[in-house]
Amino acid sequence: MQKIDAMIAELDMDKLRASIHTGEIEPRPYQWLVYEKTAEVIRKFGKQPKPSYVTASVGAGKTIMIAMIARRFQDMGWEGLVIARQGEIIEQDAEELWNLSVKNSLFSASLGRKAYAYPLIAGTEGTIINGLFDKTADDGAVTKSLLSDFSPRYILVDECHQVNWQDIISEQPETQYGVIMNELNRRCKAKYGHEVIVIGYTGSPFRGVESIKGAYWKHEIVNISTKYLVDLGFLVPTIFGGQDIEDLQYDLHEFASSDVDGVQDFTDSQLKEMQEEILKQGTLTQKIMLKVMELTRDRLGVLITCAGKKHCKEAAKYLPEGSYSIVTEDMGQKARRKALKDAATGRKKYTLQIGCLTTGVNIPYWDTSVILRKIMSLTLLTQLLGRPMRLLKPDQIAAGLVKENHLCLDFTGTMFELGGLYEDPILEEAEAQRAKRSGEQVPCPKCQTMNSPYARRCIGKDSTSPDGRCEEFFSFIRCGFDKHGIRIFDDGCGTKNDPTARYCRQCDHVLRDPNAALNERAYTDKEWTDVQDFKVELTKDAEGVLYRYLVVKADGKTGWANEVFYPFGGKPKHLRDMFKMKALLPHLEDKSMMKKMMDCHDAKTFMHYAGLIRAPKRITHRFNDKGRDIIHRKDFIGEQIEAA
Repeated sequence: MQKIDAMIAELDMDKLRASIHTGEIEPRPYQWLVYEKTAEVIRKFGKQPKPSYVTASVGAGKTIMIAMIARRFQDMGWEGLVIARQGEIIEQDAEELWNLSVKNSLFSASLGRKAYAYPLIAGTEGTIINGLFDKTADDGAVTKSLLSDFSPRYILVDECHQVNWQDIISEQPETQYGVIMNELNRRCKAKYGHEVIVIGYTGSPFRGVESIKGAYWKHEIVNISTKYLVDLGFLVPTIFGGQDIEDLQYDLHEFASSDVDGVQDFTDSQLKEMQEEILKQGTLTQKIMLKVMELTRDRLGVLITCAGKKHCKEAAKYLPEGSYSIVTEDMGQKARRKALKDAATGRKKYTLQIGCLTTGVNIPYWDTSVILRKIMSLTLLTQLLGRPMRLLKPDQIAAGLVKENHLCLDFTGTMFELGGLYEDPILEEAEAQRAKRSGEQVPCPKCQTMNSPYARRCIGKDSTSPDGRCEEFFSFIRCGFDKHGIRIFDDGCGTKNDPTARYCRQCDHVLRDPNAALNERAYTDKEWTDVQDFKVELTKDAEGVLYRYLVVKADGKTGWANEVFYPFGGKPKHLRDMFKMKALLPHLEDKSMMKKMMDCHDAKTFMHYAGLIRAPKRITHRFNDKGRDIIHRKDFIGEQIEAA
């Protein structure tokens, strides 16, 4: 994709400003770019439109972008729909539409409005579907629905990553979005002879860790990234907590993330289990919250994400009385609005939540994120961390408030664990800061920018690159080639891509099928194998530690499955972290011995503590593409699990 600044430079701003009236609002240059590129897509739709989407990071002003294109449709005399899942989002959209003189009717039960007076409806998913179809009583009497004749020619979908595209493209959609899109597309074709034009807007174009681009959302119009907005000063940068919080981590190794299993976040039942595990870990929550208060003493507002209501209450116990609010998904609208207002005005410094304040909430007062539970979903993580990156409002600045950055405090290992699963600027920045603190940085051979030794691509800038970033890849896959460098697709362009990428950044070619590889599929109960014997040994070079499990392996043969760790002798920090997370936390019954074991100078000294390492009852076993053992899950209790 062409660099954003270059595309902006090509715009005829005078012509654009003359094309639509924006009143007192002066759109930012990139918002004009989104408007023009979206207009180009609309002009090309013709009789065969294809759903397209705009990626606009938090703080980019998605509502203004939506309002600008809606204004264009209004000037064309077209009927349309702006739709979102949450009432807070659609209320913001409706307000911005009116700011651009786009007349619209609010259609949302949660907001207490169901109107259809103007050609444009701004509505929530659940209320729209309830208003589309006539109702037939048992006696045959038909009650005409308010939207039974509503036939929009375009649909603008806010937070479009929430759309289940697999359902929409199915023959008989079952989700609310699926039914709505299917029905309105049918009406549009019947009335106007063309499919309904669909434009999506999202700050995180993923469902979990899977890109939305594909079978339904076929074309990304523009990508206004978080990094771009930070560089321009439209968002504050993020700084990540250091060693003082890395020593205070919940042991949540049982709740592993996966780039396949993580299509969505943890389920409600998994979060309940996670909450119970957290509550078992004694005084750790108290120690963490005392550290949080220490680190946020001079900060404005703190957003704390917990595993459940009990966890929220437990964490809140250690905060000053009257300093916090707890927001949950099932609380009443009145109580929710009060809690958010208290946060937005600074009356409550701390806001504790489970995961319900990731979209539709604009509280610039927040300048700190505290993660107290594992997060599996890329969408959830990026939206969560995006909340406190917003700039203060002019009246807040005038009142003397200062917000220079966003502080992220992760007490769960989420950033570390997910960093290896996929490419994301936030995770890359977290790893870069970690490397700088530990002195482990290495120079890029191309531009000499200092990088983490585990970076997959240089973080340096290059004005000649399409995305403005250095083209040096430390590890990569080429479009059209397999991992061994053998061409497998004639139409592949050969561009280097991040190893976790699913689509080529240059030509959009599919790079890998997330369901194809055996070692990437979801783990099942059938993959558990009993541990018949367990040994802790030195590696052959006597510099590492070897965990050996006698099991029936994935090939059906009994043999030793091995885990190798090299945490000693000045090894990089990530190897020590991995050793702590995989070799000590799950295997140690007495966690008080962990520090002594981590402080060992070499592997031979560590072997004095080998007797403290307990054997699991069973493990999951696979082979990777090089035939090496993969031990992902360990069960130390030996509970019987019903076979899948």
